[in-house]
Amino acid sequence: MLEGVKVSANELLALLVATSFAAGLNLYATVATLGLLARGGLLPLPATLQLLASWYVIAISGVLFLIEFFADKIPATCVACAVSWRRARVGKIDYAWFDAPVGA
Repeated sequence: MLEGVKVSANELLALLVATSFAAGLNLYATVATLGLLARGGLLPLPATLQLLASWYVIAISGVLFLIEFFADKIPATCVACAVSWRRARVGKIDYAWFDAPVGA
């Protein structure tokens, strides 16, 4: 696709700073966006970052973004209620194996 794109040091630094900032907001969305932009020919990536334009990387990062997005919306109290409901319906979970020493 865009193999061998020459990027100057200033352009690479600007790309890295912008990507680092965006990754601080959400890494998976950043990877998916960079991949889609590179795949569409709107953002020429250096040869070392061409992996981001792979459909596998775009799909996996998109799925992980959706999981993280929706998991963030579930309050911890709902999870605690679900665990309490499960314990009441199914029985107590045996966590004794957590107490076993490592390597035993």
